[in-house]
Amino acid sequence: MNRTALPYSCMAVGRAASVLLAGLGALTSAAQAQDTTYTTDADFDLGVLLNVNHDAPNSDQLQLGTQDLPFPFVSVANSGNDTVVRIDALTGVVLGEYRTAPNGEAKDPSRATVDLAGNTWVGNRAEDLLGITGSVTKVGVVIGGTRVNAAGVPDANGEFLVGPFEYSTAVDRDGDGRIRTSRGLGDDLDWPAGSDVTGGAGGGPALVQDALDELVLVYQKTTGVPNVRSLSVDAQNDLWVGGYTITPNRFRQLDDVDGSFLGASFDASVLGCGGYGGVVDANGILWSVSPNQRSLLRLDTATMTGACINFTPSTFTPRGVALDAAGNVWVAGGGEVRRLDAAGNETAQFPVAVGGNLHGLVVHPLDQSIFVADFAGGNVLRVDSGTGAVIATIPAGTQPNGVAVDAFGKVWVSCQGSDDVRRIDDASNAVDLVVPLGNGSQPFNPSDMTGSAAYTSTLRVGSWSVVTDGGQTGTLWDNVLWSANVPQGAQLAVSARSAESQAGLTAQAFAPVANGAGIVQVGRFLEVKVDFQKSAVDGSSPVLFDLTVEGDNDAEPPRECVEIDRRRAGSLLLYPEFDNRSGRMTLLTLTHVGDAADVTAEFVYIDGDDCSEFNRTETLTPHDTLTLLTPAHNPQQELGYLYVFAKDRQTGAPVAANVLIGNEIVLDGLDAFEYGVNAVCFQALTAGETDVDGDGLLDLDGVEYTQAPDQVLIPRFFGQLEPQQQAAPGAHRSQLVMIALTGGALFDTTLDFLIYNDNEEVFSAEHTFRCWEKTDLLSISGIFGNGFLQTWTNDDPDEILGASQREAGWFRIEGAQAQSTTTTILNPAFYAVLVERIGPYAVADLPFESCSQPGGVLLPRSLTGE
Repeated sequence: MNRTALPYSCMAVGRAASVLLAGLGALTSAAQAQDTTYTTDADFDLGVLLNVNHDAPNSDQLQLGTQDLPFPFVSVANSGNDTVVRIDALTGVVLGEYRTAPNGEAKDPSRATVDLAGNTWVGNRAEDLLGITGSVTKVGVVIGGTRVNAAGVPDANGEFLVGPFEYSTAVDRDGDGRIRTSRGLGDDLDWPAGSDVTGGAGGGPALVQDALDELVLVYQKTTGVPNVRSLSVDAQNDLWVGGYTITPNRFRQLDDVDGSFLGASFDASVLGCGGYGGVVDANGILWSVSPNQRSLLRLDTATMTGACINFTPSTFTPRGVALDAAGNVWVAGGGEVRRLDAAGNETAQFPVAVGGNLHGLVVHPLDQSIFVADFAGGNVLRVDSGTGAVIATIPAGTQPNGVAVDAFGKVWVSCQGSDDVRRIDDASNAVDLVVPLGNGSQPFNPSDMTGSAAYTSTLRVGSWSVVTDGGQTGTLWDNVLWSANVPQGAQLAVSARSAESQAGLTAQAFAPVANGAGIVQVGRFLEVKVDFQKSAVDGSSPVLFDLTVEGDNDAEPPRECVEIDRRRAGSLLLYPEFDNRSGRMTLLTLTHVGDAADVTAEFVYIDGDDCSEFNRTETLTPHDTLTLLTPAHNPQQELGYLYVFAKDRQTGAPVAANVLIGNEIVLDGLDAFEYGVNAVCFQALTAGETDVDGDGLLDLDGVEYTQAPDQVLIPRFFGQLEPQQQAAPGAHRSQLVMIALTGGALFDTTLDFLIYNDNEEVFSAEHTFRCWEKTDLLSISGIFGNGFLQTWTNDDPDEILGASQREAGWFRIEGAQAQSTTTTILNPAFYAVLVERIGPYAVADLPFESCSQPGGVLLPRSLTGE
């Protein structure tokens, strides 16, 4: 149903009018009858969304969608250069090289790990201030952007990056609108000694101030944790830092944003295990190896209780630790690979001896195989995690020490002796890329160099388009208005096109629309398209809060349609009502007007409450007429409608026999007529059996039987008195009988009403019912009220001519939709009869019809309407 504004005269009458109008339901004026506003999630879903959404918490608005993309990077600690490098995992290009401490501070980084936001944390193992303090550094990440020089001019070799960025954690410390950062290998920007050298005071926030590279974000002194060799990121993205000289020392938890101490601290020296390398599992258990102690720390970070797992024989020196998808813990050292369960118990078939001097290892996510670096042998071994068998021995440079799997499934290995990192294709078990890092770089990285997180990127462009039905041909669309927020550098553009059919829209070009400036588009259907483009400044999305289209239908256009003559004998008759309630009954007549064969007819009574059916069969000879009282014919149901169809006496299949006519009279006891109407006739359009498609239903589709009306026209209604006044002599009380002819027993049918007063003003309403309903006009809309028509419309004071105190009008009904829990059918078929009553007297007649439509069917009982 189109949402529309009140006529101006109704909107301007003040508070008293507002109180009255609140009880009238949907109320609209013809001059605004096609105005529609889209503002809720349900409204926006009426259109087509492409790369835009209304996802919570940003509901009831539209914005560009996002996509989760893997961080395509590898981060490697270059011990010999006192730097960490970031490498493009696809191309092998070194994107940046960053110092790991201010000038004059101890460095020798040997661990780099990637957090859930894509930042790289690096630990400086040479930092051992007085044997009690180490240090860590966080390097941010930026994806996208344009290189520019100091003047802001695009330059592939420029020292600066400017947005928009796909993703960025960089900090513009000097506020110049640019990010100064390394251009690649060898371009490690200066980090002067200054306030950064002390880290965060007392373990507080340690945000960097002095580094020239604006991707260097945090430098923290790790009090109590010297010689940092263990970096692990937990599920909250906080960092666990562990130290190890030749013995374990302490673990601390650092805030992921500013590196401040979070209070959690564990003294591993008391137990005597952990600190050389570590990982935190999904249960918050930190696992950390200690090679000299030949042991593994299992630390519950929730309770801060730990235990040492001591390995035998005593020659096993664990250096690498990793987790598999099942929560098992894998440890490598010496020439062995070992597997433990989540409780720390070694599992069957392990340990296995694979030879060499093993360092870092990783579990491949695709097949859970183990890739482990053989430091002495210059190989990476691929080990079957089920059997312990070596699948492949892969030559991988000199002194490989750390391995990790990137977002694309490739395996990266840092090679200390050959000063490079190498990429292994997991499909071929061979190195497919070598990235030199410079003589003496000595990459050493037995930790997670790649990370497993993804970043969220706003899609660059998107659109939303919606088609509004004006209700009739020749609709004049005259305005489009919207409310939106468009950030600097973003774009939100609106365009529109119209046609007399939805199919015809595709042949029309969209024309740009200015907000509220007016348009001239003619056609029943208006399609509006809104194009979104994210900001070129900061990558943010424009937001559409609401959009309104306005159109007028002041004239009834000519209509091309097929009209059906219902006053002819047919094979299927529809009786709008039977009433078997106490004291009431219906006198029903079926007449055979043919000259030839007998006709067998099935009577199908449909209960108005639950749409259940009751069936009887009767046979009529030529020129025969059958009149019956429905309570005697159908003693099981009280109220509803029925249809009668000619059928084959033997098979029961519906057949053509266009010789049936009928009538019904609803009685208030045998002594008082209520009203009478003829049956609604549908002619069979085939010879013999009519079920052309074999679906067992009676299709009013213009193939099996003549079609149902597209619109029902009621030439007059009297203004209705309020319920408390209807008992007065001469009071008008009218009821509408409605029958759903599309969808069937499990569908709710919504009808659209255009209601005209006696001075050609038109208002709209809608009403929903299931199967069959007989209801007062005032229950459909307060527009039918005599008081409303007199007071709130521009009525003709001289009508009704001769009885001006009474109001009258007419109305048009059209199907809007029929809907089950799974299926929606637009423009459903229906039938309606108005029963008018003045005092004790009632009268009814079959309505007029406008056009026909093929969607009618009697009577499906499925959720699909088939």
